[in-house]
Amino acid sequence: MLREIYHALYRQIVSRIDPSIPGAVVGLGSSIGRLEEVITQCVTTDLFPNPWLDRNENCAQLSFADGSVSHLILFEPAAQGSATRPFWWGEGHDRLHGWRRREQRSLTAFDYFASGGFSGPQLGGRFLLGLMRSLDFLAALFPQAFASRRLVVLEKGKS
Repeated sequence: MLREIYHALYRQIVSRIDPSIPGAVVGLGSSIGRLEEVITQCVTTDLFPNPWLDRNENCAQLSFADGSVSHLILFEPAAQGSATRPFWWGEGHDRLHGWRRREQRSLTAFDYFASGGFSGPQLGGRFLLGLMRSLDFLAALFPQAFASRRLVVLEKGKS
């Protein structure tokens, strides 16, 4: 069930990727969400090394060669905010030269809570999944109040 929830979000992200821009699609803070199962060309990264990641990277000091990345995807818990802070609070905009924000939004995720996430028990399983998705739909009207995730998709400017 958790994989289904993540894949639904990742399919939304796919529509924000412009395949005409050359370079790698990089997922920052990829943890174990398995972004590369939906965005097959994605290079998964995180600050902390794990065997399922492609690279160990600090989002504040990326080691990719200039011009080798087309999109950056940042998707993280809203309370954490480490990677997305420059986009929500205006910090570090000088580092964004040559990039444009394709997407920036807060996301509700009651369906994630129903799934139990990566460590908790499922709360009602598939029975409650439809109800939780309905709550997501309603809570999306007030994203700052109910957000549990933040999403930023950056796109390299076309030359």
